[in-house]
Amino acid sequence: MVHDDDFLKKNIIGARIMPNGSILMQNRNYEYVIEFGRTIHMRRKFDNYKAFFQKAVRDSLLDDYRNINLKFIRQVVCTR
Repeated sequence: MVHDDDFLKKNIIGARIMPNGSILMQNRNYEYVIEFGRTIHMRRKFDNYKAFFQKAVRDSLLDDYRNINLKFIRQVVCTR
């Protein structure tokens, strides 16, 4: 799915599958960790991430975050 999307292909540079089946990802230009969770509702989670990213770039907030949590399909939870 990442390879089929220009935005994701450009921004996601690594993914690690954890023993519990959840996925952690890294962004190319920022230091935060993306907690993707399990591979259910993947399209919705990626859409949430893209919407969050676009807003956070406009607000210049991305450098402030350490963790972006996409485990929930209705929200993106961020930790500074």
